[in-house]
Amino acid sequence: MQKLLTHAQGTIEYLVIISIIVVISLFVVSFVANTIDSTESTSVTSSKISNKLNPQGIVIIDAVSSTITNEGYLNLKNMTGDTSILTKISTEEDYRNYNEILIGNEDYLINIQDLCKCEEGQNTKTCKFTLNFTTKYGLISTLYQKILITCQENITLKKDPIYPTDCFDITKDPINICSLSDLNRIREKLDGAYILQKNIDAIETST
Repeated sequence: MQKLLTHAQGTIEYLVIISIIVVISLFVVSFVANTIDSTESTSVTSSKISNKLNPQGIVIIDAVSSTITNEGYLNLKNMTGDTSILTKISTEEDYRNYNEILIGNEDYLINIQDLCKCEEGQNTKTCKFTLNFTTKYGLISTLYQKILITCQENITLKKDPIYPTDCFDITKDPINICSLSDLNRIREKLDGAYILQKNIDAIETST
């Protein structure tokens, strides 16, 4: 009788152990499955966010710089389908601040005077550009790209370019005016020649 009880007890303990192993196995399988789903979901979500942040959808169609006046232009196209704001363009030579809305699927001519200057006799020049954007979601994105600039003596434009927020340069003739700040600086050279390059919103001076 004692042997039967001992055997039965051993069998029960064995079954309990098997049950525990089965329960643990089911928990592990469920956890792994949920982790995989979560990972895939995170991956997809990260991909979507990355696409929103990725500035590669804004491409540079072509670029040109003068060998005699230092004027230069980038032709950008916003391929993202979303609206972005161009805030800054910089090179190793200089930088310019902008505040221009780039509508999706449109192209824009951007003035980059002095950012990549061609020397006399040059046909092309390569410059490293950094372009900063803000998306409509308020996210900041940056595009780094080496750009091959075509060097020309005289540049003929087919459309009006977008100028930086401030473009006053007292060494130029005529001197460009792009903002209220530029307009205020006319006092620095009252006998200078000036050219207005963009509409100026003077609402802040209304009072």
